[in-house]
Amino acid sequence: MVRVNLWALTEVTAAVLPGMVERRRGAIVNMGSASSEAIPSFPLSTMYAATKRYVAKFSRSLYVEYRSKGIDVQCQAPFFVATRIVPSAIRNNWLSPFLPTPDAYAAAATRWIGHGPLCSPTVAHQLLWCLAGVLPDAVHDWLRLREHRRLRTLSFQRIRAASATGRTKAKSAAEDDRSRAGMALHLSGSRGVYTATFSFRLLAYLALCLRQPRDLRRHYGAWAMVTGPTSGIGWSVALELASRGINLVLLDLDAANLQETSDMIKSRHAVTTKTVVFDLSLVGTPQGDESMRRLRAAIEGLDLGLLVNNAGVSKPSGAYLHEVDVEAWVKMVRVNLWALTEVTAAVLPGMVQRRRGAIVNMGSASSEAIPSFPLSNIYAATKRYVAKFSRSLYVEYRNKGVDVQCQAPFFVATRMVPRAIRDNWLSSFLPTPDAYAAAAMRWIGHGPLCSPTVGHQLLWCLARVLPDAVHDWLRLREHLRLRARLRSRE
Repeated sequence: MVRVNLWALTEVTAAVLPGMVERRRGAIVNMGSASSEAIPSFPLSTMYAATKRYVAKFSRSLYVEYRSKGIDVQCQAPFFVATRIVPSAIRNNWLSPFLPTPDAYAAAATRWIGHGPLCSPTVAHQLLWCLAGVLPDAVHDWLRLREHRRLRTLSFQRIRAASATGRTKAKSAAEDDRSRAGMALHLSGSRGVYTATFSFRLLAYLALCLRQPRDLRRHYGAWAMVTGPTSGIGWSVALELASRGINLVLLDLDAANLQETSDMIKSRHAVTTKTVVFDLSLVGTPQGDESMRRLRAAIEGLDLGLLVNNAGVSKPSGAYLHEVDVEAWVKMVRVNLWALTEVTAAVLPGMVQRRRGAIVNMGSASSEAIPSFPLSNIYAATKRYVAKFSRSLYVEYRNKGVDVQCQAPFFVATRMVPRAIRDNWLSSFLPTPDAYAAAAMRWIGHGPLCSPTVGHQLLWCLARVLPDAVHDWLRLREHLRLRARLRSRE
């Protein structure tokens, strides 16, 4: 699904862009889904909705990058269309009057090309979009989980019936429905969170500061896993967890750095550590599969209660998509979302069995608080995937005792942040990695999305005041300036 829904889409887009740029005209239409844009979570179809979330962010950033070059980029995000991939249970329920035929959808979709970065072309789907915007996120979560569980039950019933009667065709169709309705089994908005008011965020922050910090070891388990723990936020998070008496599984690509980090942590705190050498950019390859087997063996039998998916790649940045080497963005996709998904899938069965655990996925405010992130579009799109993936898992697994959260900070004072940003007006809002880690630990278990430090919450509230068009202009202007500065140093 990752290969088809986002990887292939990105590569095909990169292939056609140079010719369009040369001719200074063209249009790219990427097929998204209302499941990722109009609805805050899509439980039991988590991967599908998360890949479509990537598509929407990728398209929006490309729209900002390339419109001055005569190229229109658009994400079309329909609800259901009456095709074979839509389960019969949906085609026959109250939604049926809102299901256009493929021909009707295509006619409407063609009319919308070139009219903005995001649309849902048919009138019926626009009505559904408006209806979805009225409901609070919590109501959406409850309705989607209830409906998707019902579809999952119907799918299993059809499979059993087909098996009993030997109807091969029916069985094939049922398995197709099952693969869509029960995708999250392989892993065992409405914008309410994004547009939270300043007062709510400030009160929530103050409440957490005044509250006694949660005992993470007692609440979740004696062990935690941290990916990318040898520097930056990962290093500070690992030290913070060790200071709370939690044993650590440390995962990184460099064996020497891992051992040095492990020794340093044990010299400061009375905890046990395990190290797993794993180059996350090789996930999905034979070498990556072997590393994943070693990881599963390392955590077998451990009371692993906390996973912090911190590892990430931020480069290439400051470049148009048609200028970027394919291998560079493939590495980013592998590390930022594919590896995160596989590592999450590896730890979930044990957490479900013990009925306790927490998963913290490191996202970015570049994908959640800001509508576009031109010249770093793949980075922002991968982080958009992470946020949607986390939200849907949060809905799926919270009744199993597992808390899933995406933390979406603005810049933190690490080596990944360009000096031009560390030295500008934003420097007052840049926490140190240690300060960020301390705040981040307080937020674990408190909702599906957060930006832990008060400085970042102030920036988030400021960001929501500005119209999207102003954001687009500011981001493109700033990123072009950073691009020029980076190129002058080469």
